[in-house]
Amino acid sequence: MKKVITLLFLLSAGVSLKAQTLARYAPSGNPDQAQTSVSPLYRQVYSAPMHITKFVIPGEKKKKIGSTMTVLGGALIVGGIAVYASSDPNYERTTYNSTTGAYETQTIDPKRVLGVFMMVAGTGVAVPGVLLWTKGARQYNRYMAEQGQTSLRFGIGNHGAGLAYSF
Repeated sequence: MKKVITLLFLLSAGVSLKAQTLARYAPSGNPDQAQTSVSPLYRQVYSAPMHITKFVIPGEKKKKIGSTMTVLGGALIVGGIAVYASSDPNYERTTYNSTTGAYETQTIDPKRVLGVFMMVAGTGVAVPGVLLWTKGARQYNRYMAEQGQTSLRFGIGNHGAGLAYSF
């Protein structure tokens, strides 16, 4: 018996919810004029704009991105130096070219090329990272200094005395 009562209660609640939803989306408030091509519950849940915003302190995002870029660029530079240092200065590789029928000698170690490429790429990532980091830190510190300036002033002028609190 409890299951039947619970089922009837849920059905009646669902019907009343559907009627309220239809009335909400009807042009004149009449549920019969509501557009039912899309489920009203779907319209209610997904068509409402979501205005959830998180306050971000100015410069905080630039600071995080800049520090990440600087660290990654530094790691690329160090890795490039390590790869370049591990290359063989007396590298020589001879291969046979089947189309020309001749032997070709390669004298540049691929590790050397990769090391130089990593150092250049690391510099290209680290330099903008440092610039972003410093600009973001400057904005962040300026905002924090503005927020920390609270004062209580008392002044006597021509029109009387006054007390001012600024935050």
